[in-house]
Amino acid sequence: MSSDDWTFVPRKKQGKVPKTRFSSTPPVSIKDATLDSIAKEFGTKGRLWKHSEARKQLHRMLALMKPDAGWQLDTAVCLGTGSFNRDNFECRKRTIEQFAMFVDTLEYLQEQQEEKIKVVVQEGYYNDLDKKFLGTMGMEVPEYEPHVYPILDCGPATKLFGPRTFVCELFIEHTEGTIRALTQKGVKLLMSTSRMMCTRGYQPGETFKEGDHTRLLSAIDNTYRAMRFPYFEEDPNVFEGLDILAPEPQEEDD
Repeated sequence: MSSDDWTFVPRKKQGKVPKTRFSSTPPVSIKDATLDSIAKEFGTKGRLWKHSEARKQLHRMLALMKPDAGWQLDTAVCLGTGSFNRDNFECRKRTIEQFAMFVDTLEYLQEQQEEKIKVVVQEGYYNDLDKKFLGTMGMEVPEYEPHVYPILDCGPATKLFGPRTFVCELFIEHTEGTIRALTQKGVKLLMSTSRMMCTRGYQPGETFKEGDHTRLLSAIDNTYRAMRFPYFEEDPNVFEGLDILAPEPQEEDD
């Protein structure tokens, strides 16, 4: 597949935005879940992703968007995975598939540089078992209390956002503050629903003010070039709404 088959996201309104999956109460966990059961399910979903055409396309996109000097990352942040041992099968499957993609993409990026990338994973509804699972992978988990309004940014992880950061945001509940945090701190590589949220326009009753979407979208498009996340045939809805954003190449002075 050539780059012409996936193309960059046009700078105009897009289609329907998937609804957020959030609740103000923690999800019910599987009573007999163990580290081994989570690791087993993660391994299964990881193999599904690694054998997918979407993975190949994603790597081609990242190669096309890669800066001339390389990504030069020192930190990777994953936001909004949800619990890995929630009782709801469909939600758990989606969570683990999305996280398997993040981990595999992180490994792909790490292979391209010598400097070790620190990994931080933030989710307000992690339980002790989730944290132990992430600990076995050497990932840091900051304490984060979800749904404390107003939502001004992306929580403790926001301080890590910058020009050497890869951020993978997996369908968090957006406000103007979260979108500004994700897109206006110079993040080097971003997988996010933030741009898609801006393209839908103002919805009465939401936390955005009228006109915010247009201003935010303009700021994003002046900074980043965007590509839609490739179609994942094995589970088509799991990545719908994600964009891949990297800074626009800087033109050299004559």
